[in-house]
Amino acid sequence: MTRELRDRLAPFRQSQVETVEARLARSMQGHKDNVAAVVAGNAEEAYEAMRRHNARLSVGMLNLLRRQYALETEEKERNDNGHNT
Repeated sequence: MTRELRDRLAPFRQSQVETVEARLARSMQGHKDNVAAVVAGNAEEAYEAMRRHNARLSVGMLNLLRRQYALETEEKERNDNGHNT
């Protein structure tokens, strides 16, 4: 189960440009914030903590997809130009 979860989350981790240490520290803090809110019975703060966590991952994934698209587009253009000469 742990391996499957790691595999499913791999693209999200790749999307983050910060160092592994910084990413882990930020992720751990986000999890601590969420757990603290749940333990305190603060549903609104727990929701916000998870929303912030997921928003950060979503932005990172969108940035990764943009970079991949740009690279694929550049490669396609190079290949198209190479075939036209």
